[in-house]
Amino acid sequence: MGPGPVAGLVLAQSAALGAACAAVVWRSGGSWATVGLEAARWRRLGPGSVLAAVPLVAAVHYVVQPASLYLLGLAVGHEQARALAELEQWSNPLVRSLPPLRDAPKVVLFAVLVCGAVPLAEEWFFRGLLYPVVRRRTGPGLAAVVTGLVFGAVHLQVVNFLPIAVLGVAFAVSVERTRSLVPAVVMHAANNAAALVVAYVQR
Repeated sequence: MGPGPVAGLVLAQSAALGAACAAVVWRSGGSWATVGLEAARWRRLGPGSVLAAVPLVAAVHYVVQPASLYLLGLAVGHEQARALAELEQWSNPLVRSLPPLRDAPKVVLFAVLVCGAVPLAEEWFFRGLLYPVVRRRTGPGLAAVVTGLVFGAVHLQVVNFLPIAVLGVAFAVSVERTRSLVPAVVMHAANNAAALVVAYVQR
């Protein structure tokens, strides 16, 4: 599948998820402020969220991800674990469909989708809707862990399950502390941007 169809699929999925979230929020009488996404929050929390994203993304990519690969290697053998990691990476439709860097418009489109639409839609669902529901039943700590595990599971990856789950927990903690989705969206976008850069470097 080429870059165009994959980009269209990603956009459609993000739009559908965002529309579903918007419907739930507005039917319950909410607004952008309900999930902490009003303009004032972006101005106040955005810059600090970028700074917070740097150590988080570095820790996940350079500590949690290698640890996850090592732990999987203990279970199935390190050679098999490395082979699975490579298979997961290159079987990812987004990675396989990355446009060449010389095709600037498509690269920009991919970056906007991966670092903009996807983080916004996923954070609105997982931390804006799912996390509060679980939190009311379990408390903030367990809710962060549970929604983080669900976040990791829906990405359907074995090697990267733990890193993604850790990110999910961190995003939930940021929402709990700030009462806004802005930091989670920004950190999620930063992580996706780092992953996109790595994918291009390793092509």
